[in-house]
Amino acid sequence: MREKNEDQGGLKCLKFGECSRTEAPQFLLEALPSGNLIPILSFERGSDDDFWSSWMSGDFGAFAVGPGLQKLSALERFNFLGRWMARAYIISSVGHSPASFHSVIYESIVAGRAVAPEPAPNAYQDEDIIPECEWLAGIYGLRRPHELGTYGWQSCDEIQDPESSRYTQDSCYKPLYRSKEMWEYLYTEWGSLAPQGIEADDLVPFDRAREYTSMKCKSKWGQDFQAPVVELVKGFREVVSDAAFWKEVDKWDLQYMVEGDSEVDVAGLIEASHFKGDWTREQKQVLTDSLFDLAKKGKGVPPFQNTLNKLLRFFTGSFKPPPAGFSLFRKPVTFQLVVNDRCAPLVGKTCFDMLLVPAGCLTNTSTLEDMIKESVASEGFYLA
Repeated sequence: MREKNEDQGGLKCLKFGECSRTEAPQFLLEALPSGNLIPILSFERGSDDDFWSSWMSGDFGAFAVGPGLQKLSALERFNFLGRWMARAYIISSVGHSPASFHSVIYESIVAGRAVAPEPAPNAYQDEDIIPECEWLAGIYGLRRPHELGTYGWQSCDEIQDPESSRYTQDSCYKPLYRSKEMWEYLYTEWGSLAPQGIEADDLVPFDRAREYTSMKCKSKWGQDFQAPVVELVKGFREVVSDAAFWKEVDKWDLQYMVEGDSEVDVAGLIEASHFKGDWTREQKQVLTDSLFDLAKKGKGVPPFQNTLNKLLRFFTGSFKPPPAGFSLFRKPVTFQLVVNDRCAPLVGKTCFDMLLVPAGCLTNTSTLEDMIKESVASEGFYLA
């Protein structure tokens, strides 16, 4: 069946990283610096919406779901993303999402519509604020030009006063579009936002800088965030449609159902693991102490940025612990001792849930933790 096959492809990609030969919803998402996922906001549209057009025409490939099945348009894929999220993480018991979504996604699903986020801290003066731009700032949690374009701050070293938490530079509170000198330097063209009678390659004059900035934010918010989220919400609630369910849950309940608890139970992991090779008591203790120390240091850090979660992903394929705990995992986690006096990078084998640890790294916790960080540094799990 179509939906079943699509689910399998999406789940393999998001849960196990097997994305290279499958077109799946991870291509619809980008990760914020926090590690949380949102619809892609970071690309620039061409005059004919080349990006979405190429997606909808299949230039990025159709879902690998077998012959005779139609390709899905961009927004249909977000609807599909919502449906399989609900089936995979609410209806079934296959586990939790290894990815973390922005809380506004869950808030939108619960509300049944796309909702605006909480304002980002350190807002501009009231007369400089553009609502849609502020909503985007709320998603990103900051106001840098890299993310917000001409609504970003004029310049800011991001140094904050420890008592007030306010930026120390006045220019951090002035949007770029208000500076005539900077606007003329930017050499901004109207592009696809050109009003009637104006060419796309015409420059935006400074006296229309606010108008252009507002149009840009409205387009990005409406087309690149609101529309995809509306479809994701529809898809999710098509699967979970019980009105009684939605009366009982809030966004935090829903987030826990989908993502579970990312905190790694180190004691449970060690107890349920198999140590292969001639491990000494001292070597086992160094490994155990290192894992506990990484857990302590990573308290509250999102899985995408948490060294211990990244290590778990490195050799099991998932950032998250199994829902039922490591004692009921599909197979015992194995720590394989590698006879090597030199502390070389660790090796993860996800097919066997096995971590190969060189003996040379087990002399002390500092050495082992440094090598763990180095080993997992390039083991990214990118969904955008």
